[in-house]
Amino acid sequence: MARAHKLPSGNWRCMADITINGKRVRKSFTAPSKREAELMAAEFIHEGAQIGADCLVKHALDNYITNRTNTISPSTVRTYRQYQNNYYSSVENFRVSTITSEDLQRFVNSIAADHSPKTVRNIYGLLASSIRATAPNKTITVNLPQKQQYEYHIPTDADVKLLLSEADDLLRLAILLTSIGTMRRGEICALEYSDINGRSIHVHRDKVRKPGGGWIIKDMPKTSGSDRYIEYPQQVIDAIGTGNGLIIDISPDAVTSRFQKLKKRLGIKCRFHDLRHYAASIMHAIGVPDQYIMEVGGWSSDAVLKAVYRNVLDDKQREFTDRRNMYFEDNFFE
Repeated sequence: MARAHKLPSGNWRCMADITINGKRVRKSFTAPSKREAELMAAEFIHEGAQIGADCLVKHALDNYITNRTNTISPSTVRTYRQYQNNYYSSVENFRVSTITSEDLQRFVNSIAADHSPKTVRNIYGLLASSIRATAPNKTITVNLPQKQQYEYHIPTDADVKLLLSEADDLLRLAILLTSIGTMRRGEICALEYSDINGRSIHVHRDKVRKPGGGWIIKDMPKTSGSDRYIEYPQQVIDAIGTGNGLIIDISPDAVTSRFQKLKKRLGIKCRFHDLRHYAASIMHAIGVPDQYIMEVGGWSSDAVLKAVYRNVLDDKQREFTDRRNMYFEDNFFE
């Protein structure tokens, strides 16, 4: 709610801001009392909301993204703008006040024909959030495609050793940092020599794509737990060496591209990001508590870990099976 402040004249002034059809409207209201000034501003905001609810969907989308540009990550803004430019042409000229659940269901059905359930949910999520932000009292109900369970391709010990032996020096270092310490590719590309103290590495920056293209390094981590310290084996610290500035001065996409070429040549299926899951699986297999694994990896919940554990490493599965059978053989059979 807009709040009034007292002027030297003794009157009260209240400022009100609203966005209508993509344009910011700011108006000042002055009255003899605080209550009157705030009431006038509140009426203006209410009337503006009514007008806003009658705006076009394309304006609602633009307002929603613009109003959040300074509070969400640059990569998220960039994704929203891509969605805005590529997916909403069939509904963008509907009015928010008149668009129906049936209209939105047809939209969902059309994009579901050639997009994954996750992508459909993301595209519709932005649209629905924009509509709700513009018309909070509007009720919309849509059936979305069921989520697909991701099939993790977690590499084996042998896979990781082969990747390390065949990678160039820069990619080898990136593989070590993620397969042992669970670092994300953006964190790796934002890492500086000054972040190393002994065997401890301070992870507190991320390299992300800007909305208009290109890359920036931001201090805000992906999640609140992403600002963390990871202790590595001395061999990894030695491999990093000493210097100034960025340790791996390439973009996250360049890391992925180099890794894709290497894994294709070696016939290995996993993504670079799956090396993080490999590290988590190894820690789980040797009895490291989940809470510690979450802290090292910067995970805010154990949902990903549980999904990863369902796809435990093949060679570890064999080890567990042999250990189990050996126990029963020793205890139940002569």
